Amino acid sequence: KLTTIEKGAFYETTAIKSFVIPETVTRIEHSAFEGSSLTDIYITKNVDWIDFKAFKDCSNLETITFDHENHIEGLSPTACENCPKLRKVVLPDKAGFKINFLTFVECPGPIEINYKNRPLMSKTESLRYTDEDKSTVTGIPESLLNWKDALVLVQR
Repeated sequence: KLTTIEKGAFYETTAIKSFVIPETVTRIEHSAFEGSSLTDIYITKNVDWIDFKAFKDCSNLETITFDHENHIEGLSPTACENCPKLRKVVLPDKAGFKINFLTFVECPGPIEINYKNRPLMSKTESLRYTDEDKSTVTGIPESLLNWKDALVLVQR
């Protein structure tokens, strides 16, 4: 049975648009969909790892939806690097989902992040770092503070 979508499995593939990850898959490896023509993807409940650059350069990717029962910790840095059409990410119902500050690097947005079928925040909202090592985040928008149990912004 298929448990991993291997590195580069759909690299620059133009044959796929919408994709539902099979229920047996638990891992999406580095660059698995890099440069593909993917427009939307559904991440099923058993996926517990999405590696760096998994969706890098997916120039048509608009929506990433997680199954509401998924328990993944979050999205790796650069997982969605340079996805210019990405506009919506639907998070699982699990509290504490981690989005690294580089997860959506070079994605111009705006990207709406939804939690439990409600908008949580938009990538365009301002976050500022208060010290040189960027360990303290300030300027967190009120919309995010209202959902602080749902989302954790991290830097690694």
